[in-house]
Amino acid sequence: MAAERAPAVALVDLGAALVAGALWYVRPELGPLPLLLLAIGFVVRHFSDPPVEYELTALDAAVALFLVSAGIGLLIAYDWNVALEKFYVILGGVGIYGALVRVPWEIDLAGRAVKPVNLLLGVLPTAIAAYYVATADYSLQIGKLPFLDGVFQWIASWQPSLPGHKLHPNVAGGLIAALLPLQVLALAELAGTEIFAPGRTQGLSPHGGSAAGHGAKVPGFANQPAYRLGWRGSGIETVLVVISLLGLVLTASRGAWAALVLVTAVWALVSRIWPAQAGSAGGRLAAGMMGLLVVLLVAGLVAAPEAWAHAARDVGVGAGLAPAPAARDVVVGAGLAPAPELAHYAGQPGDREGRPYNQDDRGARAASFDYAPSGRSAQDANTQDGQDAEPPRGLGVVDGRAELLRDSLALAWDTAFTGIGLGGFQMAFSSYILLLHVGHTFHSHNLFLNVWLEQGLLGLFALVWLLGAALVAWRRVRRLGDRQDKAWAAAALAAIAVIVVHGMVDDAFYGSRGVLLLFVPFALLTRVQGDAVWSAYEPPTLTEVLLSRNGFIAAALLAFALLLGLTPPVRSQFQANLGSLSQTRAELSVYEWPTWPIQDALRRDTGAAGVANSPGGAPTLPGATPGIATAGGPVDLGAAIAHYKRALAIDPKNEVANRRLGQIALSQGDYPTAASLLSAAYYNDYTNRAARQLYGEILALEGQTEKAAAVWRTVDVSSGQLDARIWWYESIGEMEKAAAIRAARG
Repeated sequence: MAAERAPAVALVDLGAALVAGALWYVRPELGPLPLLLLAIGFVVRHFSDPPVEYELTALDAAVALFLVSAGIGLLIAYDWNVALEKFYVILGGVGIYGALVRVPWEIDLAGRAVKPVNLLLGVLPTAIAAYYVATADYSLQIGKLPFLDGVFQWIASWQPSLPGHKLHPNVAGGLIAALLPLQVLALAELAGTEIFAPGRTQGLSPHGGSAAGHGAKVPGFANQPAYRLGWRGSGIETVLVVISLLGLVLTASRGAWAALVLVTAVWALVSRIWPAQAGSAGGRLAAGMMGLLVVLLVAGLVAAPEAWAHAARDVGVGAGLAPAPAARDVVVGAGLAPAPELAHYAGQPGDREGRPYNQDDRGARAASFDYAPSGRSAQDANTQDGQDAEPPRGLGVVDGRAELLRDSLALAWDTAFTGIGLGGFQMAFSSYILLLHVGHTFHSHNLFLNVWLEQGLLGLFALVWLLGAALVAWRRVRRLGDRQDKAWAAAALAAIAVIVVHGMVDDAFYGSRGVLLLFVPFALLTRVQGDAVWSAYEPPTLTEVLLSRNGFIAAALLAFALLLGLTPPVRSQFQANLGSLSQTRAELSVYEWPTWPIQDALRRDTGAAGVANSPGGAPTLPGATPGIATAGGPVDLGAAIAHYKRALAIDPKNEVANRRLGQIALSQGDYPTAASLLSAAYYNDYTNRAARQLYGEILALEGQTEKAAAVWRTVDVSSGQLDARIWWYESIGEMEKAAAIRAARG
């Protein structure tokens, strides 16, 4: 006698969500049309039989808050088209989350039992792997792992030339690695005996579908065997997993490999090896130690460039040429040995065909602008997915990721409260941190930083809340669930752990269209929490929550945050945030290379005709459009400047306001004001990369050539930043300033 199964119409919801998500993934320019599919699926599921009985959880609230913060990121974005495309993909991911939560575990399809969740998760990683192998550009992989070069060349020899969206290796690797635990469990459950777990009651899960369809014990079926998993060594299950693993290997994504291996090792240590020796308490101790190890590793990566900055700061202190307050000045000991040059960024700009630059060509490339990507160009559907060209090899990867992380933190601090809007990282990072006139790096390669940068503090809070709610759900299922619920909760938590660990060094699930699948493991946790917990656990009312210990702690934290917001530094930083956001929207919504050769041209009034690249006039930036001065008027930075001035009125030491306002003054030719502001920015935060470069420029313009050169030795300018400054001063007819920059550059 079979358990109760839902009718086939219940599949419409999940199918509609998957189709809508796939359409937004491949063609985000379709706009709101796939929303109709989501609406149809939702309505059909809620009016189907059995009906959905739904209890909202903290996971649901966190996902909803994440979507709200993404909507705010859309509203404040400087490039609406790019932001809207990303918002639709996020919306598709939320739609898949809702459908996975609502769909029954078991469907009656033409008289046969079908488990849609198992089938989907059993096939999805394999489909991603197969698609990647068939479409990847293996020329990017040659040399990354020499022992695989022969395989890459062999695949490239027969690989078909398929159109459409292409997965970057790190994105494909991250997606496959995170979904593998779910695939293994889904296939193992399908291969096992059709059974029911003891200790459950028949009925509908609060989160959709029949509880009996997910291993519930139906009255009269006491003789059914207990829940167990199965595997057929030569079956289709093994084939699917092997293909997924081969695809993961061929991505050559070492970060994804490391994340999966680390999570697997921690799982084995915490749940199998250590408890067998030291009991459950020992397992908890092992989990804490492994978590601490990961935190220390990440902190070390962040601190490494900071240590280099401190070494640079102290270059001249030993010479006794500066008083203690000036110890931050890198340049007081002009002519002394420079600090170690900061490693080049992981992820270089590609040429016009999307090929990466050769790492041996840095010297020639530093003075060339011919192959830089366009300023506002959105990521093309036929290009690699949300990633940069392949990074340097070996230790350069670690150095580059650490420096990129620190500089991305600097950009996040500029708009710490609101973020810069969806899809806004690339040009904002280039314009205000790297001080380049073209896009350089697609994203920060860090999950948390990317969310903070694009969705502000609200989005970061939603992500942290989501992770915390996942841990709480997992603990509840461990305490109250049966073996099947615990297995799914463990697999979902493992997938989330891979996403987080890999997200420390790369970001397959937010920095690319892979955000479509970000909420899949959270949906599974929501399901099993509903199946296992709510039948034995009565959720507290809102009044009970507010009067509980956790409610008191939350209220205390909220009160502390409100009091903190009244302090001058926070109020000043909020004004600087508004100014940075206003400046970013004003400039980058207009700026496009080569229409505008450099961002300074937007800040200069129309009287500065020297900026024109007219024939016979000043030297032209390669690829720039002649007659640029007549292409349009400058942007209105009045609102941004007003916010910066308010920030400085509250806190004169605010580094963001000093640096941003100084950069504007420098572009407009107000050099005395720029010198005062940029000196203050440098002395209040000498670790900021942009502050160091801009301060070095002021020193050079003031004739302090050796000191400027010493400052610039602490900044990576190998992408041609100083050559752009020389061109700018020549283009506006200030040849002596161009000569000063050239002399300090050496």
